[in-house]
Amino acid sequence: MTLARPEFMWLMLLIPAAAVLMWLSDQAKRTRVSRHGGPLLARTVNSSVDHWIKLLKRVMLLTSLALLVLAIAGPSYGTELIPEIDIGVDIMLVVDVSKSMLATDILPSRLESVRLSIQDLVRNLRGERIGLVAFSGTAFVQCPLTSDYSAFLMYARDLSVASIPRGGTNIEQALMTAVGALDRDENRSRVIILLSDGENHEGDPIAGAEYALSKGMAVYVVGIGSLEGEIIPVVDDLGRQTYLRTEDGQVVKSSLDENLLADIARAGGGRYSRASQTDLGLLRVYDEYIDTLSTDLGYGVTAQAGPHAEGGQRMRSVPVDRYYIPLLIAVVLLACEMVISERRRQRCPQVRRTAM
Repeated sequence: MTLARPEFMWLMLLIPAAAVLMWLSDQAKRTRVSRHGGPLLARTVNSSVDHWIKLLKRVMLLTSLALLVLAIAGPSYGTELIPEIDIGVDIMLVVDVSKSMLATDILPSRLESVRLSIQDLVRNLRGERIGLVAFSGTAFVQCPLTSDYSAFLMYARDLSVASIPRGGTNIEQALMTAVGALDRDENRSRVIILLSDGENHEGDPIAGAEYALSKGMAVYVVGIGSLEGEIIPVVDDLGRQTYLRTEDGQVVKSSLDENLLADIARAGGGRYSRASQTDLGLLRVYDEYIDTLSTDLGYGVTAQAGPHAEGGQRMRSVPVDRYYIPLLIAVVLLACEMVISERRRQRCPQVRRTAM
């Protein structure tokens, strides 16, 4: 089984917290009854409750909550073959994984927001090939061009500041790496999307964007961060959370360099878009500029024979969504929990008749 959105599994931590709150609520209720009604009333109330049924209801409720979290995480099991559609567009995402991307001016963090926006983008693709370049002080191809979106997402989820050990930021090298990964088929529409906060320490990003444009590749840019900036949380060698500091001990504050990013987009013949908490920008770039490329350039669906050919059309394997299974079980458990009463059945006393 695989999960489409494993980042939501942390919500499972709320289940034991909910169990503790239920127990504390029961204890507080018993205390109030005993304090205001006396021991006799407390025993009467306690005896009217079937504690095994009450425990069963609690277990059903907690289990249904866990299943709802699992459904949100998007479980999939097994695979199915679908036609592989190629509309002649290649997209290379270039993602900044430097430490400044740990800043939380866009929650949960800049880098985590990028990962979420990539998932949203992939869900809206309709046949484009997509690849991934990660960069900080250097750059490498995290995932080559592929139309296997499930495999691509596995690489995208692995993005972290530990992906590249060398610190710093070199946007020019990242763009050059993306050009090298795309420069194989000039008959296709090729697009680079840079996702970064714009902090650059090495190289000439403008030269990198101009080189990409000279190769027929437009460079679109999404700015990740805020103009006000934010300090950068990190974990020290002892596992304690602290903040990134300079060599002289000053806390580092990272801000979005919007001017540089806009200049990169202009030099690369693309457009600049800034991410926000409610609009991460990547999907907007795709909808407004990239989704029209296949229509503008006259690309159609191509069918090629392949290892899974059916009737001469290339097929690809995709995971089968199974989210509805835990969702259905959760709904059934919640319904049962609501209709089951934890009160004991009270027998009606029989009235004895006496002869007159």
